[in-house]
Amino acid sequence: MSEMAKQILRRDERFVEIQAWASPSVWTDQMLKTLHRGVERGKWYSLSDKLMRKNNIMEAWEKVCSNKGKHGVDMVSIERYESELEYNNAKLLEELQDGRYDPSAVRRVEIPKGDGRKTRPLGIPTVRDRVVQTALKHVIEPIFDIDFSPYSFGFRPKLGCKDALRRVNELLKQGYLYVMDADIQSYFDTIPHEKLMSRVKEKIIDGKILDLIEQFLKANIFDGLKHWEPEEGTPQGGIISPLLANIYLDPFDHKMTEAGFEIVRYADDFLIMCKSKESAKRALRKTRRWMKANGLKLHPEKTRIADMTEKCEYFEFLGYHFERTRNTHRIKRWPRKQSLKKCKDAIRKKTRRSNKDSIEDIIAYLRPNLLGWYQYFKHSTVYAMRGIDEFTRRRLRSIIAKYNRKKGSHRMIDTRKYNKAYFTDLGFFSLEEAWKLEFQSLRSKH
Repeated sequence: MSEMAKQILRRDERFVEIQAWASPSVWTDQMLKTLHRGVERGKWYSLSDKLMRKNNIMEAWEKVCSNKGKHGVDMVSIERYESELEYNNAKLLEELQDGRYDPSAVRRVEIPKGDGRKTRPLGIPTVRDRVVQTALKHVIEPIFDIDFSPYSFGFRPKLGCKDALRRVNELLKQGYLYVMDADIQSYFDTIPHEKLMSRVKEKIIDGKILDLIEQFLKANIFDGLKHWEPEEGTPQGGIISPLLANIYLDPFDHKMTEAGFEIVRYADDFLIMCKSKESAKRALRKTRRWMKANGLKLHPEKTRIADMTEKCEYFEFLGYHFERTRNTHRIKRWPRKQSLKKCKDAIRKKTRRSNKDSIEDIIAYLRPNLLGWYQYFKHSTVYAMRGIDEFTRRRLRSIIAKYNRKKGSHRMIDTRKYNKAYFTDLGFFSLEEAWKLEFQSLRSKH
């Protein structure tokens, strides 16, 4: 099968998926048929009327409401907006139709990064702006997504981290053992507006839609007492920002694929996997040239080539640490240090010794955290699972010890009494036991 035929097949497969998630308030059967067969000259002219449908605004509100989130610069919370929902949505529609809608400034806050030491800026739009951005996303997302590279997994419906990790595993098994591990420095904050808009205009001609996107890009940013109009970037936290970020990098994905490289990208974090070191070096040079030409820069500390034919060589991707072991020469993966720290920090918050809830309640509160962590990292080693289990049980025993001292008991706690079985009987979710059961189940199938 030729590369062209493969592309057509992949596009058809993606169209079937888009049918399942495209907003029904916007994407009628006729529009979906048009999306599949393609529009004249590949450009969409009349879209603003779809944006301004009452059903679209209502559907957008429901998504914003379910995602919760903090208030913007206007101090209007989700609850306050909802208290006058009909009036607020009607006013929003009227402003959009009359051309009077003007996005508010974005409230900037700093949130901790995965390492816990550094922070990254997060832009919080107002609730009403989040509604409009969501409604806009309903309209334009399928138009771009259908032609996105199949190897881009971040912020796309029906795709995610697990799909990206699955592809990494497949490529490693196929002998792609030279890994260019790359990260774009401050990507969301450095996307050039003009070049981004030119890529949007490759598919969309509707002036009102284009003006609206540009308004969101140029919305003032408030950070404490400081405020400014951004000259580049799209704020992390904006509903439309991840889609715009993917639009800007999609030509890079296709360029690398056309050059014969195997790419796996999740937002601004990506791998290019090769069968030789020379090929990986060529990929790095080609990547640097493309980034420079498009106003971006690779992170000097987070971009490297990993030779996975060497013992103890490693790379990290989407929370996992991949490493060729010293003894077995196999490539194994386990949670990276930052992932373990994040998990333990979450456990600490729910197991403070000042906690006055019963042990049974605390274990119940912990269960969603532990279950979610297990679902994502279950392809790791059993040792990682055991470590989290042991850490959690120690925290629980500490709470029991404090409770016992208040009752006049000895300050030392009997670990034989409060053992694994004790906590299991109280409903404790053991990651190690879940891992073993799943591993045994897989072995029995094969």
